[in-house]
Amino acid sequence: MNSIKFDWSSSYETGIQEIDDQHKQLFAIGRNMEQMAIKGGDNVTDKEILDLVMSLRDFTGFHFYSEEKLMDDIRYENSPQHKKHHAQMLYFVSNYDIKKFRKNFDATVQEIMDIIKDQILHHILGEDMEFAKAYKTYQKMHKVLDDKIKADRLENEDLYGYLIKEFDCSIAYLMRDQRQTGHCVVVNKEKHAKYLSMTALERDSFHADMIRVAKAVKKVFNPDAIDYMFLEDIDDHLLYHIIPKYNETEFFGKIPSWTSEGNLEEEMYEDMIGKIRAEIK
Repeated sequence: MNSIKFDWSSSYETGIQEIDDQHKQLFAIGRNMEQMAIKGGDNVTDKEILDLVMSLRDFTGFHFYSEEKLMDDIRYENSPQHKKHHAQMLYFVSNYDIKKFRKNFDATVQEIMDIIKDQILHHILGEDMEFAKAYKTYQKMHKVLDDKIKADRLENEDLYGYLIKEFDCSIAYLMRDQRQTGHCVVVNKEKHAKYLSMTALERDSFHADMIRVAKAVKKVFNPDAIDYMFLEDIDDHLLYHIIPKYNETEFFGKIPSWTSEGNLEEEMYEDMIGKIRAEIK
């Protein structure tokens, strides 16, 4: 086994903070093993041996769980090989106990130090670094997607108004123009989606979201009628306007329209949103 000191340095950093913090624990265990080897078996208590064995078990159990969770999150292609190594290590560590340790103290100390060194030289500097590259690439891509989603959300709010609720495939907004009280819009999350290109399941999901919002609007505002509008040649998004109509207003019996007028005080929007959101089932 190559000589190695159990001193942490930047060369061991994967760039994933939680993994690096856990790896530092392995280095600490390695330093404890060195001190134990120097003291010799006659000067090491059973409690010290137990503490070391338990710390090694705790490290491998929690650390491997943490790594594998991150692998699953990004669907890491080399995950099976990585997990196989983890399983072998866990099996090895679980077979240590005080009696076995005490019976062959010097050999066991050296064996564990060799294993930790192998973990550092091959697993951390090899397999873990490869995984870290894949994970950071995924994170960059994910950030780009997150930034795009945030930009789309801001554009929606600028176009339509105030967020009511986000569903799996759509987002409901309360329109700024509230001349027709309760006017909402349900916007498909896919910006350039086309109605006729949607699968039956996608259309059903979209319609279900629209109906949930419409039922909530009906319950909160009790309109005399509700108009539903989708204008493919005007709207960049696939969406439905949900427009309550009231007998006593000038808009009843006419084709709905909306402008930049009809704005309310912020507190009134918040009150309406809270009531609608509370009724969405």
